[in-house]
Amino acid sequence: MKRFTFLILAFLLTHLGIFAQNLVIWDSVAHYLPPDTLLIRSGPVDSEGEMLKYLAIKNNSVNPIAICVKKVISDTIPGSKNYICWVRCYSDKIYAPTDTVLLQSQRTDYYHFVGHYRPMEKHGISTIRYVFYDTFNHNDSASVRISYNPTGLAVTEANAVKNWLVATPNPANEEVKFSYSIAPGSTGKITILQITGTIMSETQVQGTHGVLDIDTRQMNEGLYFYYLVADGKICSAKKLIIRHQ
Repeated sequence: MKRFTFLILAFLLTHLGIFAQNLVIWDSVAHYLPPDTLLIRSGPVDSEGEMLKYLAIKNNSVNPIAICVKKVISDTIPGSKNYICWVRCYSDKIYAPTDTVLLQSQRTDYYHFVGHYRPMEKHGISTIRYVFYDTFNHNDSASVRISYNPTGLAVTEANAVKNWLVATPNPANEEVKFSYSIAPGSTGKITILQITGTIMSETQVQGTHGVLDIDTRQMNEGLYFYYLVADGKICSAKKLIIRHQ
C-alpha cells in the first residue's frame, strides 16, 4: 500500500511540475511561469514603435549553468519584426544568439533578456516562443510563449518628437544622466522604478529640454524601469540596468 501511495504521489508531482526544474522562468514582476506558459502582451507600442517583454531566468540547480536563449516563431504577422536582446541586441534574423550568461546556483538573472516586437503598423497577434537552455545540455531548458497584441500607438507622431527621454550610460554604475525633451508649456516628471514596483527616484523637470543627473551608487545591481510623464501621460518608458564595477 505504501509503495502504491508513493508511486501515485510521484506521478502527480511529476505531471504537475512540482519537482524542481534546473531552469525556471519568471516574469518582470517576479511571478513564476510554469513550463511553456502562454502570456498575452497586449497594449500600445512605445514611442519607438515597439512592444517589450522582460523575462528573468533562475538557476534552481546546485551548480552554475551557462545559459543560452533562442526564439522559435510560432505564428507572426507578415511584415512585422522581432528580435532578442540577450547580453546585447541581435538583428531580427538571428534566432539563436551566441552569447551565454553564467548563472550561479540559486541565482536569478533579471536584466539580460528582453524580447522586442515591432508590428510595423501591421494589425494582428504574433506569437513567439523563447527557450532558455543549458549550453552544454540542450535538454535542460525552460520556455515561455508570448503573444504580442498591439492595440495602437503609445503617442502621436508629434508627441513622439517633442516628448522623449534617454538614459546614459546604460548599464549605469555610479551615475545615470537622463536627457529629456518635453513639449513647450508641459510639466514633466522622471521616475525610476524597481521591477517590484518600488519607486527609487522621482523628480519634477521643467523647460523644453535638459539633463537630469541621478546618483545610482546606493541602488542594487539589477533591472529597473524609467519613464517620463508629461501632462499626466507616460510618454517614454524603458529599461535601466544598474551594474556596479
